[in-house]
Amino acid sequence: MFARWSRVKQEVQAVHACWVRSTTYRLAAGGAAVVFALLAASCAQPPVAKPKPSGPPVNLSGYSPAFREGFNDGCQTASGDARRNEKRYAEDTQYAQGWTDGRSICAKR
Repeated sequence: MFARWSRVKQEVQAVHACWVRSTTYRLAAGGAAVVFALLAASCAQPPVAKPKPSGPPVNLSGYSPAFREGFNDGCQTASGDARRNEKRYAEDTQYAQGWTDGRSICAKR
C-alpha cells in the first residue's frame, strides 16, 4: 500500500511540475507581449502643433515702410481681424498696394 501512495505522489508531482512549466511559459509569453506593446506605445508621440507665424509670410526688407505697414494690415484683414487705415489707403499708393498684396497673399495661406 505504501508503494501505491508513493507512486501516486510521484504522478502528482510530475503533473504539478508539468503544469508549473506550461503556466510559466504562458506567463512569459504574455509578459513579453505586454512589454513589446508598452515599448511600441512609448515610441509614439503626439503630433506637434506648428506655431503660427507672427510676421508676414514673405520677406519685405526691400520695400518702403508704408508698403510694409499696408502689407501687415492687409494680412491681418485676411486672417479675420479687419484692419485698414482708410485715409492712408486713399492717399498713399504704397500703403494701398501693400494692403492689397498683403490681403491677397495671406488669404491663400
